[in-house]
Amino acid sequence: MRTSTVRRLWMPWLDHCFAGEYVDQLFFGKTIGGVPEPWAEAIRALEAVLRAHGWIPKSAWAFNFRGIAGKPCSCSYYVSCSLHGSGVAIDIDPNLNPQSPGSPFLPRSFPPELIRDVEKILNVFGEQAFTWGGWWSIPDRMHFQARVGPARAKIDWTTVNGADQEDDVVLKRGDNDNDAATPGKGLVDWYQAMLNNAGANPPLNRDGDFGGKTEQAVLDLQDDLGRPTTGEIDGPLGGYLGSYSKRYVSSGTQGPPGPAGPAGPKGEKGDPGLPGAPGPAPTGAEVDGLRFTYDGGTP
Repeated sequence: MRTSTVRRLWMPWLDHCFAGEYVDQLFFGKTIGGVPEPWAEAIRALEAVLRAHGWIPKSAWAFNFRGIAGKPCSCSYYVSCSLHGSGVAIDIDPNLNPQSPGSPFLPRSFPPELIRDVEKILNVFGEQAFTWGGWWSIPDRMHFQARVGPARAKIDWTTVNGADQEDDVVLKRGDNDNDAATPGKGLVDWYQAMLNNAGANPPLNRDGDFGGKTEQAVLDLQDDLGRPTTGEIDGPLGGYLGSYSKRYVSSGTQGPPGPAGPAGPKGEKGDPGLPGAPGPAPTGAEVDGLRFTYDGGTP
């Protein structure tokens, strides 16, 4: 499916200007920015496949409001916006999977069998969920993007290699984000935040340490939900807590900087004058007041 078609499918859900419920999605324990709520399950499926092949990314990002290859992109001119601007594209390990001419596969890039399993991820309608940029005329090996719209984004987990590991990740008392044996770097801290969002009382200190207070918060939540009170966070409970990571995102364009203010009087040691007034507030992509930025890679 062409990128322009996918973009058009997501436009109504995004209210034509990227306004909708996004998930502050974790990918291998790290946030990758806003992901549209219907697409979050597909990102989890992609992670399961990468885990099954032993590929643990060092860097990945999804949401970034920008045009393709530097082209203009705004709410009023959407046709050249990258799918990163909708949060339905993700770049993974650009140093190992560069955009460059030649074979889709390089010695250190994604192996063919991994890409094959990603392309086997289907929605419940039997349609391929992901497109890989490595097949393009100039291979963009780091890039995976949606091949379906929001109404057809629900994943058939029987097609996902590694899906049987989804419920295996268990966090329990004694786990600590600083301990290499704890599954998922940063997961304890993230789940502490989600427990707080779910109403943990008293609120938890986000210290990355699964101690007695965190365990009690999990027990209280399990009791409220009528689930077995184990005090452990397994896949199903983790998925429930993930629903508390929703954020409302609106995107536009960055406002221009304001003019510099007049220089203040020179001090005895030549101190500079007061800084000028700040420019207008940005109207670009924000989540709870935090602006998403793009730290490398290609469209």
